[in-house]
Amino acid sequence: MVLRRLLSVALLPLLASCASWENDPLVISLNGKTEVMLHVASRASYTARHWSSVGFSAECSVNDENVIRLVNTRLVYLHPENMKAGRLPSGGDEARKIFHFEAVSKGEAVITFRKLFRGELQETTEVKITVRE
Repeated sequence: MVLRRLLSVALLPLLASCASWENDPLVISLNGKTEVMLHVASRASYTARHWSSVGFSAECSVNDENVIRLVNTRLVYLHPENMKAGRLPSGGDEARKIFHFEAVSKGEAVITFRKLFRGELQETTEVKITVRE
């Protein structure tokens, strides 16, 4: 158990940087949920709309990072060819912002997601997380 936790913490930076988060069936999606039960070392993600040029963005906070913590945030552009071309057409930076989390220890926590439009709060979603051994 302790070895599993140490290995998951040691490997976490490698895992967080991989695109495998999106393709891993063991990563629990938090989208559309209000309560989720996880086990220690489980991973979860939440996907939100992000479109800087229009004004859409998202942020999150965790009320107890001893239970679950934000490991990584990634932007996945819907039209990456626009970003590589060096010229960005109007609205061409539409993306999905993916928040990656890991269950750290037994307990309960709440993750609050805030969707913003031009800096103003549009919607708040809370997900209660229960972590078991």
